Amino acid sequence: MCAVETPVRGDLVSATHTYTGAGWERPLPSRSTLRFLGPDALAGFLSEAGLAVAEQFGDWGSGPLTGTGPEIITVARRRRGERG
Repeated sequence: MCAVETPVRGDLVSATHTYTGAGWERPLPSRSTLRFLGPDALAGFLSEAGLAVAEQFGDWGSGPLTGTGPEIITVARRRRGERG
């Protein structure tokens, strides 16, 4: 079971996943917070890491990146002249 905490705060989404098992005394909750970046913020972080966006898609089928797409699939490469 997953329960998303509301309200969502900016680009941070917190949720609690509860896991159960036949041999467990009680359910085990696990809380996590994920950060969801927009394309520009993602490109900025990649640039700081010495990478450049080569391609971006809006879904796993290589559809176009749009403001309403479900995903930001990013292919990044080292910038020319950068050494790892």
